[in-house]
Amino acid sequence: MTAKTGFCTKVLLITGLVTIAASAQTIQSVAKFLAEPVLEKVVLKQVRGQFQPAYFIYSDRIVSLTDGKRLSFNILNTYVNRSHTRFVLIKAPHLAIRSRPAEQNVDWAQMPIYFLPDQWDYAGYCRVTSLKLNFFNPQRQLVREYLIPQPVHYINLPSLGAFDYRGKHFVLYKPLTQLDKRKGVPNLFYFLGSGTSLWQKQLPIEKVRAIGIAHQAQLIVISGQLPQDSIVSDVKTTLILDSTAQIIASFPLVFDNYNFSQDDNYLALADNYSIWLIHLPRKTPRFIHPICADNRVITDCRFLGDYLLVATGLKGYWHDRLIYNDPTLLLFDLEGHKVADLTFPLDYSVEGKLIVDADSHQFGFIFQDRLEVFHFSAPTPE
Repeated sequence: MTAKTGFCTKVLLITGLVTIAASAQTIQSVAKFLAEPVLEKVVLKQVRGQFQPAYFIYSDRIVSLTDGKRLSFNILNTYVNRSHTRFVLIKAPHLAIRSRPAEQNVDWAQMPIYFLPDQWDYAGYCRVTSLKLNFFNPQRQLVREYLIPQPVHYINLPSLGAFDYRGKHFVLYKPLTQLDKRKGVPNLFYFLGSGTSLWQKQLPIEKVRAIGIAHQAQLIVISGQLPQDSIVSDVKTTLILDSTAQIIASFPLVFDNYNFSQDDNYLALADNYSIWLIHLPRKTPRFIHPICADNRVITDCRFLGDYLLVATGLKGYWHDRLIYNDPTLLLFDLEGHKVADLTFPLDYSVEGKLIVDADSHQFGFIFQDRLEVFHFSAPTPE
């Protein structure tokens, strides 16, 4: 379906579709959950071992696939800031909802709500304002407030935060002015998921693009630029910290997408054009692959068992909105060999995002009009 055709008013399930074989590996399309255009995000049901969508998220509404109800933002404002009709994905896989305030002169770009990765309805969350962090339990009850140390000079740049995959820890980066850096004001904060502060420090990084926590919460990854007062300015950097805030590794790139393997032995980092696989015990790259160029960019990366799945797309516009045409899914083993790829010509995706089921070899890709689910069959060891 192209950017200008097709409309579906009901959610349908189609199964038993295409099979694509590459070498000894097989990728089979096993289900399509059809949606109204233009689908932006999908939240899965929190049922172990079942790859079933619970919600379809659009620019102006959430549709429940359980009862078909459409949740407007006015209904959600009991626990979500009033929206300016947009849900915003803050560096996959963290779902955040930003809002336009009733108050004046407030920059709500600095006040997102962070949920647990890949969850929304069944998890606690953290709301960030310019003055404090509010931590909520799954019943949406406020359990703790934390006052953020205020910089001497205000800076109009967004903060970034992330939970680990179990919701046990939360990290927040808050940008600083040059004067506040010299005064030693902290820019990185680490908490238990309940809101208890563990530490705060000033990290030698600015213009941060992404931040995340490993599955076991022993590592933090953050990406941006070295401070402007360094010998050379605008130097790209990715830092890896341990749980005590010590920098244990750095790499010369700024990533937009990342994913930790289930055992936290590997970290995948992707900028627009290249994919890096970091072997964390050795703190060295396992491989670096330039896989895109020009208008084709990487839109997501996820581990699928002992393989790495990468999504790419051609940047384009539809009704003045950035989209990704002709999506391609690439599958690599951990040695860097490409073992499969799928291309979807004359199709497009708004976000170009993948969803992976950690308990199986199933994964999904979010097209503009559907969630398509695939099953990967790895070769049998001889």
